[in-house]
Amino acid sequence: MAEGWQPDDVSLASQLRVAGLTRDCVTAEVIAGFIGHFLTLPDTVENAAGWCKRLVKWAKRQHEFTRGNANESSKARGSRPASGISLADNLNDTSWADGLGTLQPD
Repeated sequence: MAEGWQPDDVSLASQLRVAGLTRDCVTAEVIAGFIGHFLTLPDTVENAAGWCKRLVKWAKRQHEFTRGNANESSKARGSRPASGISLADNLNDTSWADGLGTLQPD
């Protein structure tokens, strides 16, 4: 990655089509953040199409975040959003067992 890198128009267009995004998702701000991130990872090497693929994935995450889908993204990484219930209430909650009936020994 180089500080002055710019995406190849042909590779970027095909990656955007595959991801279902439009060119307006890849703003100058998104590109700057992408470049800044990968400048800190000098061992990452890609060809033009590979960088565009990474950029589109980056832009998609940024787009989802700004659309208010931050909770969706964090769920995909395994974390849980705050539920608004206290730990004590959560530990004492038995609503999960409603309708299960009684257990019978084998």
